Amino acid sequence: MFDAASYYKSAAMLSEEPSMYWIVRGLRGLRTFMAQAVKRIEAGDIAAKGDAVLRASELLSFMQGLLNHQGEAFLDEQLTRLYTSFQVSLTKAHAENSVDEFRRLSDEIGKLESEMDKLAVAS
Repeated sequence: MFDAASYYKSAAMLSEEPSMYWIVRGLRGLRTFMAQAVKRIEAGDIAAKGDAVLRASELLSFMQGLLNHQGEAFLDEQLTRLYTSFQVSLTKAHAENSVDEFRRLSDEIGKLESEMDKLAVAS
């Protein structure tokens, strides 16, 4: 059976198990791509918006692949649900060229980033 988590971990060449630090960095990257998408929509450059959305989607897939989907890791289960929700919202914002939806999603990701950053500092 294909083990996506192991594949992503080896492909990323991580020297350690993914930590809160990596989650926070990934979330920050997602917000960067959301901001790029908004700028591209406002500039009327829909093709470039599509590139920002594609990169955000690939990053979300990568982040999901880093989670431990074996055992009973509560945080991993919650992150899986959130990442899936983010992917749905990203697709909706993209399909509608919705600046408001991209901003709402970025705000939501920012709240999670803030909470995860607090956990990273505490650990």
